[in-house]
Amino acid sequence: MTDAAQAALSIWAIEVDLAGCTYTIPPLPATRWFLAVLDDEEPLPIVPGLLGPDDEEEILEALLGGRVGVDDLVRASRDVLATASGWNWWEADRLIRGAAAQWRHVGGELTVHGVDPGTASLGAVLGAIYALAVRNMTKEQRFTFDSQLSSPPVGVPLAEWLDEDQWASSFEAAMAEGKPLP
Repeated sequence: MTDAAQAALSIWAIEVDLAGCTYTIPPLPATRWFLAVLDDEEPLPIVPGLLGPDDEEEILEALLGGRVGVDDLVRASRDVLATASGWNWWEADRLIRGAAAQWRHVGGELTVHGVDPGTASLGAVLGAIYALAVRNMTKEQRFTFDSQLSSPPVGVPLAEWLDEDQWASSFEAAMAEGKPLP
């Protein structure tokens, strides 16, 4: 099962390893993830923001004590967003922010189609938003949209976004069929 399929089909607890300890974000519906991503007032809304109060306090103490850095928390937040969504973290972030900017329309479409962000997984809601966004696009428009959505932000290391297995498979398939690479 792919990460995207798992993220769309279920809501589960996600473990976060920091400073030699493992913390757990409880199973959360899409609404909680949306609110965390869109929270511009809280400096660390995902990790430690989505953890339980005791874990959040422990991580903040580790941050103040120098056992964990802000970069560690940002990296952990990005990792859990990718895990919960089944998308690259920047794709999930872009879909969430784009949907929020047009929520009257997007929220209405989700409701009409029976998708409830208050009970559905983050992956399911993002999949529905993506499907709504591309459903009437031409092939060229979809290519442009997908390119903009999937382009990593400046500064994201190549190893974080390049799926070597996917590229190897694409290369082998293209060689076998005599087609150009995607």
